[in-house]
Amino acid sequence: MRTRNFLLSLCIFALLGSVTAVAQDKNPFVGVWERTSLKNDKGEVTQPPLPPQFVIFSANGYFSQVGAPAGRKKIDKPVKDLSREELLDRFTGVAARHGTYTVSGNKLIRKDLVQADPNQESRETVQEFKLEKDGFVLTYPGKKFEARFRRVK
Repeated sequence: MRTRNFLLSLCIFALLGSVTAVAQDKNPFVGVWERTSLKNDKGEVTQPPLPPQFVIFSANGYFSQVGAPAGRKKIDKPVKDLSREELLDRFTGVAARHGTYTVSGNKLIRKDLVQADPNQESRETVQEFKLEKDGFVLTYPGKKFEARFRRVK
């Protein structure tokens, strides 16, 4: 829980200067969101057990998304001294990405500038979205993938 709050706080402070109030901006994505559920391309529920992720969309076209499992073991060693098993335990389920975004019609287009997995950097993701009363849903055409987000208050 502490790690999740730290990561959320870090993102908020990183983008604090550029995030404007939703009421002052016509872009409905601007603000802080929590992913509440996730289904993979086959429609299988993967969150839970995956931890929630938090995403911040700024008014100037940047986003930052992070997530980390609660209750990870604390090890009093520098990362460079951790065993393979300790590294896997520490970083399995951790996700982080930052980049730019645009909205075109019902499409959310994100380009990862930085990713926890460097193989995903420079990747462009195009997803369809549907706005709901207190959140939004992301999907891919022709797939059963679904990510649901609600605004963090």
